[in-house]
Amino acid sequence: MALAVGLTRLGYAGVAKSLPAVVGAGQVTKEAAMAVSSARNTLKVAARFGAFSKDRMYTWEQVTAKYGTDYAKIIYKSTYTSPPFNTAGGIMAGGAAVNLSRGCYE
Repeated sequence: MALAVGLTRLGYAGVAKSLPAVVGAGQVTKEAAMAVSSARNTLKVAARFGAFSKDRMYTWEQVTAKYGTDYAKIIYKSTYTSPPFNTAGGIMAGGAAVNLSRGCYE
């Protein structure tokens, strides 16, 4: 269970970081920023399995009210994930992998 939870968190963070390349084509334009921001909202809903579907979901109007037309910052903030949660995911996955390799789950 810990291995799955840890790897899921690391996967979530990795997918979030890859959004600019995948949906934004590596561009720093309004269209790319809108696509990355929208994709991150979709990723949040998917990762939460639909629960809390309105929590920390930002419309384009809210994003531009906060960051203006700084599309690079919008893209950066859209891919930001929590370092403590990412670290916890890594620790969980690593610890579970070590325990698994030692036969602790047999």
